[in-house]
Amino acid sequence: MPKRKDAPAGPLRRSKRLKVPVDLVGSLVKGPLLDVILFSGATGIASLSAVSKEIGEEAEGHVKALIDKVIKERGLGQCIAWEEQPATLKRHMKKGTYMIRLLHCLENLGDSPRIPIMLRLAHRQGLLPALPVTLNHLDVKKVPSRKDFDDQPESVRVMMLLGHRLKGRHGSLAVRCVNGGVMGTTFYTPETVPAAYANLFNAKDPVCRAADITFSSYTDATLHSILECDPAQLWGVRTAAKFFIRRRDNPNLYDVAATLINTPAPAFGCTTIDAVCGAETRRLIILRGLNDGDNFSAFVRVRKWDSLISVTVRTTEAGAAAAGGWQATKAAAIQVMGNVAQQLLYPA
Repeated sequence: MPKRKDAPAGPLRRSKRLKVPVDLVGSLVKGPLLDVILFSGATGIASLSAVSKEIGEEAEGHVKALIDKVIKERGLGQCIAWEEQPATLKRHMKKGTYMIRLLHCLENLGDSPRIPIMLRLAHRQGLLPALPVTLNHLDVKKVPSRKDFDDQPESVRVMMLLGHRLKGRHGSLAVRCVNGGVMGTTFYTPETVPAAYANLFNAKDPVCRAADITFSSYTDATLHSILECDPAQLWGVRTAAKFFIRRRDNPNLYDVAATLINTPAPAFGCTTIDAVCGAETRRLIILRGLNDGDNFSAFVRVRKWDSLISVTVRTTEAGAAAAGGWQATKAAAIQVMGNVAQQLLYPA
């Protein structure tokens, strides 16, 4: 059959891309084309690149700028960074998909002020080797889909993206604790929340039950898990002071100890985690480790049964009891708790 005169000789060639004026590119990307970029991900950016190289490059650059802007505006710059071009990215995920999904996660993480607190504490406890955490496509892959991410309470989204980074010596024990191990995590609704927590219910950070312990929020469950990992899992976490008392042995001193757990949260102005495990009421009072300038973490663990109270101070401060104890931890406890600390933990 003779060739048609209008048929091209050889393979079909790709149409030439448009040349778009530079002053128009930015307006298009930040205006009518923005939804195409954000909702179509790599496909949208690739399609725009096929139409115009300039628009494709501008679209990619605009998404990068949006990621940097979100990190800065949410005050996450000291604890979160991101890798623009991971070495193994091409084998796992298209660059456009990675950036769009990362942007969506960062925009919808939830309560920004609690994120640096969680990450700094995890670093002080030895669950994170360094800060900031540099996110990459492997972190994004931990999030199953946009719908799965959006359907979760805001506090849970943080752990969906970052939880696998919290690792002790034998793996992500912190995450397993928060997830309740084999028992899973139960989130309460306004209809099912225990009466004691009814006034604390927050749909964005719900009351939950994990590892047979009831917490006033999922964030509290996360912080509790970070602090209370099995000591064998953590690096350099030590018991700095201990106190144990029965009511019948010293009723007056028992009442002093009871103030540690009966004082309304936040106890002594510190971040306070309250939990209930069967007949035991538990409270953690975080003394150090949440602020950027803290070089160690320390917390008071209070456990109360019917007529028995146990108080323990745990710290990552460098030092040894033989060298005079953990002086900075002692000073922090006395500064925060005053006479209560001196009577119970550091008597003259």
